[in-house]
Amino acid sequence: RGAHVAAYIQQPDIAVVLDATTAGDVGQVSGMQCITVQGEGGVISYIDGGTIYDYALTQKAFALARENGIKAQVKRMATGANDAKSIQRSGVGVRVISLSLPTRYIHSSACVAQLKDMEAMEKMIPLLHNQFAEE
Repeated sequence: RGAHVAAYIQQPDIAVVLDATTAGDVGQVSGMQCITVQGEGGVISYIDGGTIYDYALTQKAFALARENGIKAQVKRMATGANDAKSIQRSGVGVRVISLSLPTRYIHSSACVAQLKDMEAMEKMIPLLHNQFAEE
């Protein structure tokens, strides 16, 4: 995978991984089985099927969202994985955080997401960059 090679070459201190994740707000899905909800902003994960995300970075991301009136939600189940796994394990290790877009029909040719969730993520990305560039 390219993420591992890129992280090995760049040797970043922190990586923000952008991805899509499963939106579970459909049909009979409820409670903890509803992994994310469309319309509630970008998804910030503590853990998924491949990575335990940096707790301090995750907390800072949620604080930035609150302080700036940006909707953000936590991923409710440790499912799926993304390139953060490869990045985190490269070199001597990299602190990683994931910001994901809640998406229906993920990994299909016609994923569906809400524009307001994309806009929330678009606002978060420069805030995360500015915050983490200082670390």
